[in-house]
Amino acid sequence: MNVHLFPATKRGRTGTALAALALLIFIALYLLAEVNDVIRSEGLITVFGLIGMAAAIVGAVLAFLSVRKEHERSLLAFLAIALGLLAAGFILGNLLGVPGI
Repeated sequence: MNVHLFPATKRGRTGTALAALALLIFIALYLLAEVNDVIRSEGLITVFGLIGMAAAIVGAVLAFLSVRKEHERSLLAFLAIALGLLAAGFILGNLLGVPGI
C-alpha cells in the first residue's frame, strides 16, 4: 500500500480542505471565546461550533468515499476521517447525555 501525504482525488482534496477548515474554526473559537473572551455571545459560539462540526463530518464523509470508491491512500484523508469521527462522537455523546462531553 503506497501512502502519500496529500490526496490525489478531488473528493479527497475537498474532504481534507473541509477538515482543515473545521480545525481552523475550532482553533479560532478557542482563542476568541475561551482565551481572549472576545466573543461573548453564546448563540454566536454555538453557530460557529455547529458549522465547524458540520465541516468536520462532511469532510470525513467525502474522505471516506474517496478512500472507498477511488482508492485514495493519503495520510491527510485518513486524518480527515478521524476528525469527522471525533466530531460525530462528541455530537452523539451530547445527544445521549454522556457526562463530561
